Amino acid sequence: VVSAEMPANFELEALKAQAVAARTYVFSALNGKHSAYDFDVCSTTDCQVYGGYDSEAASTNKAVDDTAGIIAIYDGKAVHTLFSAGNGGWAEDSKNVWGGTYPYLTTFKDEYEDSDNIKGLVWTVSVTPEEIAQGIARYGGDVGDVTGMSIIEKSESGRILKLKITGTKGSFIIEKDKARSFLGLRSSLYTITSPSPLLMAATSLGTSEISSPTYALTADGIEKVSSAMYAITSEKVQKISASSDGTFILNGRGYGHGVGMSQWGAYCMSEEGFTYDEILKYYYKNITLGTIEELK
Repeated sequence: VVSAEMPANFELEALKAQAVAARTYVFSALNGKHSAYDFDVCSTTDCQVYGGYDSEAASTNKAVDDTAGIIAIYDGKAVHTLFSAGNGGWAEDSKNVWGGTYPYLTTFKDEYEDSDNIKGLVWTVSVTPEEIAQGIARYGGDVGDVTGMSIIEKSESGRILKLKITGTKGSFIIEKDKARSFLGLRSSLYTITSPSPLLMAATSLGTSEISSPTYALTADGIEKVSSAMYAITSEKVQKISASSDGTFILNGRGYGHGVGMSQWGAYCMSEEGFTYDEILKYYYKNITLGTIEELK
């Protein structure tokens, strides 16, 4: 599992943290969501990926052997050791993603994941009204021709809790992690730049004759401008692009649900000299490390 879930060339301490997380997850999943099928975990991203014997590596096997028998424990029970590739700088509380509450899975600013310098953890995508309509249809939504998409509630980390899709037939609310999955996005930690309402109206009428120029109030009056536009966000000043073809521009951070351990964060911590137990205790608050025999 470890070699399929984390790059085998990561620092050993990060791999050891992953080994303990993977081992613990199995015990936390006993008699869980797959029990009706007479097994506890599957080999996909629904649980933990397993690529078979041929996917094993010497480094990940060493991480498993060096932590043999060790699991993460909270209040006598195996910790629900969720993890994702990257949290975009903020770990998320489990209740804001799926609804379950765990005292060791909380929201906090990740001081170690260097998101800005890790490929894929800062991203931008463009989505069309048609793609949005197809996305909400997977969850029973039908608003006709999509005319708007807006964030109406965020968590402390900035992840979307409620997303409103409006259209010619009404509106539809997407909540929590579905704000990521309905479009197959990397995370639900993103902002939206919407196309001009004038352009959306033109599109719904079947014409593209209306353009969306930008104007600025200057000392000489109102003037049309063509220079790049910038927005002040909670992170920094970012260049933005107002779409002129009816698409919505999503600017996001992170890769995955963001709950529990950030694998890239574990990598960054190991690069700074932290040990696997320090990594685990940073991402899973107030846990202890022990053995299976210590479980209640």
